Amino acid sequence: MADDELRGQSTGDAQTLQTRILGAVNLENDAIHQRVVARALGNALVVVVQEYLEGNSSPEDVELFFEVHGHEPTDVDVWPAEILADLGRQIPADARRDIRDRALEAALQYVRSSSPLAWG
Repeated sequence: MADDELRGQSTGDAQTLQTRILGAVNLENDAIHQRVVARALGNALVVVVQEYLEGNSSPEDVELFFEVHGHEPTDVDVWPAEILADLGRQIPADARRDIRDRALEAALQYVRSSSPLAWG
């Protein structure tokens, strides 16, 4: 898959996940809550991907992933899509689906519990 196609698919996947979170917790789909959900999903993806890499890759891959994606960027709104795009280059489709599902559940928990991993 070409980089542009992968980035577009990852952006769509991230938006779908974020919309599901907003709906599941009955938050308004406004800029403030979109940012909360993007932060929650980004943090959840960091945790779930690190767990996956620890069991399926080298320690260097875990460290590199954390260096690239482990810190909340200034533009938190694109963070989940950037992580998902990198997964598309490295991780098999079945594993990516599992990672997305697990990250969705973790992000929902972060939002519902008023965690700083969602609400800042």
